[in-house]
Amino acid sequence: MDVQKAQQPSWLAQNTLVAVLWGSLWALSMLMSAAPYDSVWFPAAGITLVAMLLFGLRAAPGIAVAIIATTFLADLVFGGNGSVKSLLTDAGFFIVSHIGVFWLYAVLLRVSVHRYMLLESEDSPITLTIIFTFVVLLCVFTAAWMGIEVLTYTRMLSGEEQQTLFWSWAIGDIAGLMVVAPICLGIAGVGYPTVRTYLAGMSFQDHPVDKGPILTKASVALVTLIVVLSINTFSSNPGVAALVFVVLIPLLWIVLTESPAIAATTLGVLTLLMTLFVDSVGLIDNELIYQSAIIIMAITTWLIIALRTAAIRTEAIRIEAL
Repeated sequence: MDVQKAQQPSWLAQNTLVAVLWGSLWALSMLMSAAPYDSVWFPAAGITLVAMLLFGLRAAPGIAVAIIATTFLADLVFGGNGSVKSLLTDAGFFIVSHIGVFWLYAVLLRVSVHRYMLLESEDSPITLTIIFTFVVLLCVFTAAWMGIEVLTYTRMLSGEEQQTLFWSWAIGDIAGLMVVAPICLGIAGVGYPTVRTYLAGMSFQDHPVDKGPILTKASVALVTLIVVLSINTFSSNPGVAALVFVVLIPLLWIVLTESPAIAATTLGVLTLLMTLFVDSVGLIDNELIYQSAIIIMAITTWLIIALRTAAIRTEAIRIEAL
């Protein structure tokens, strides 16, 4: 039986959506930033990777428009007072380096997925998650290096600041990418079956469940986060800041017992609240600890979802073989 394909959005719709999402998430990350290129996380990077993965260079105009607009906005917000020519030049260099790097690694991920998926093995969700994690790490460190080289070339950054900004930039991008990109792919996969290739059978479609236990688990996770961050406000000691890793316990409870959609939603909400709180109460001194917590929470969430999906697939194959 022929399956009717979902109608793909037009080129204009694709680029408009990409530009709006990129600009919105950039604005969100700037709420948690004291400088234009230094934030607790940078979720807009996740939009770039997903756009390059699904649409390729067709999505480049949308990202370019968003980068130009946010370059001028950042100059206004942070009082850079740059000329129109210099801002356009800076934006142009960043567009080429940012889109170029993410497109290259999106192609690498796409090729890896298609070549591996030909095997259709029961453990493909786990392998796909591992491949995605390694590609993200390579992509982000390359993008951070290229971005810093651009800033240095345009004399917006001195040589002494390069190393410090490199790690802050890279870790912030990883935190944003590891949370946002899989969620965006999961949402897109609900409406467009072709996207599910990149999920290896990991469905983010929700199923009817009892809301009582979910609300209880979510409340425990939220209260744990609030308590831990409240304790952190009384001390800037890194050991106290490390208590934020305790939030992983209620998150694991949810990921192990609820659907991928609930797990992904919980991860997104906890990450957003954590980053907003860190900046609003001045906990930015221990930024690396909170970024590490976000990255570990994200990787753990996606790996457990992959393990559960692989287990379900293995059981289905076993039953079918009987």
